[in-house]
Amino acid sequence: KLLSKSEEVVMKAIWDLSEAPNSMVLESVLLVDLREHLEKKYNKPYARTTVVTFLKRMEEKGMVTTYHKGRLGYVLPQHSRKEYLNAQVSRMVSFWYGGCKDKLIQQLEEI
Repeated sequence: KLLSKSEEVVMKAIWDLSEAPNSMVLESVLLVDLREHLEKKYNKPYARTTVVTFLKRMEEKGMVTTYHKGRLGYVLPQHSRKEYLNAQVSRMVSFWYGGCKDKLIQQLEEI
């Protein structure tokens, strides 16, 4: 599923916090840590309710699962950054370049 620009920033922050180096395992992220990371790294001082709204939409799209342990909220990504990027690039190649990866590569070389 396609994410909005704001949802992509939130997802990127989740991946920043959940993807351990040299590991294929995606870790859960505390909601409070996510909000702090969004503010510090991406200059997005979202209110807790705003982040929760984004997460609900992202959960409906199958990108994350949210849960609570006691009073703490957690987010678990359901797809890796690599999986999401591969799907996005495939959509772009299909739509803009008629499925021809070579045309995309040619475009990138012109930049």
